[in-house]
Amino acid sequence: MEVFPLFVFSRMSRARPVLLDAAQIRSFIASDPILSSLIDRLTSRLNDGDDAHGLSHLMRVARWTLALAPSATAPRTAIAAALLHDLVNVPKHDPRRPLASAESADIADRWLTELGMLPEERHLIYDAILNHSASRGALPSSAFGRALQEADRLDTLGVTSLLRAALTSGRMGKDLACPDDPWATKREPNPAAYALDYLVCSVIPRVATLQHPLARAEAVSRLATLQDALESLGDEWGVPMPLSIRQRVSDLQHKLSAHPPVAEPEALRSTGVEDASLSRHR
Repeated sequence: MEVFPLFVFSRMSRARPVLLDAAQIRSFIASDPILSSLIDRLTSRLNDGDDAHGLSHLMRVARWTLALAPSATAPRTAIAAALLHDLVNVPKHDPRRPLASAESADIADRWLTELGMLPEERHLIYDAILNHSASRGALPSSAFGRALQEADRLDTLGVTSLLRAALTSGRMGKDLACPDDPWATKREPNPAAYALDYLVCSVIPRVATLQHPLARAEAVSRLATLQDALESLGDEWGVPMPLSIRQRVSDLQHKLSAHPPVAEPEALRSTGVEDASLSRHR
C-alpha cells in the first residue's frame, strides 16, 4: 500500500506545519489515473483568464484540504474535491452566483462517475463542493466539507489576497481604492466599488469563523503578513493605515490564537493534530 506523507507538526514549536509542496502534489496527481484525467479536463475548461480561480488556486486549495481533512480521508478524495470545487465560476456581482456551487457539484459528480470513482467517494466530494462557499454562508455537513471550505478561505489571506483582489477588481471593474479616502475613515466602506474596502471589510473578518486549529494558526500568520503589506501600501501612498484597522486585525489574531473554536456538531469534528509525522494511504 502506498504511503502518502502529509505534514510534520510539533506542538512545541510555533513554526508552520511542513505541508506537501506543489511539486509533490503534482507528482501524486500524475500517478493517479482519475486525478490526472481531471487535470486534463480542467486544462481545457479553465480558459476564461480568471487566474484567481484558476489551476494554481485549485492546487493551493488541494494542499490545504489535505492538511485539514480528517486523517481517514483518502488523498485522492481531498485533491479531487479541491480541483473540482470551482468548476462553475460566476462573478461575485452576478445574480447566478448562488447557484455556482450546486452546478459545480453536479458537474464534478458526472465527471467522477465517468472516471469510475466509487459512489461513497463521489458523495463525500459532492456534498463538500455543494457547501463550500463561505461567502454565501454555506455550512458544511462534514469535517471533510469543513476542510475544503477552510482551505478555500485561507487562499484569500496573505500576499495571495492582494494579488487575487487586484485580479478580481479588474474583472469586476472596481478601483483599487478610493483616491480621496482609501481607508474609508470619512465615508462608508464600499466593497463593491473598491478592492481595498473588500479586503478590509469582507475578506479579513470572514476568517473569524475558522475552526480547525491548523487553519486558525495559518490565518494568524497570514493576517500578520497582510497587515504588514497594507501598512507598506499606506506608506507608499502617503496615507498611513489607521490605527483602528491595525487594532481590528490584532483583535482577530488574538481571537484565533488565544481561544478555542466554538464547539461544532459531532459530524463536523475532525481528528486532532498529532506530534509525530502523519501519513495517509491512497
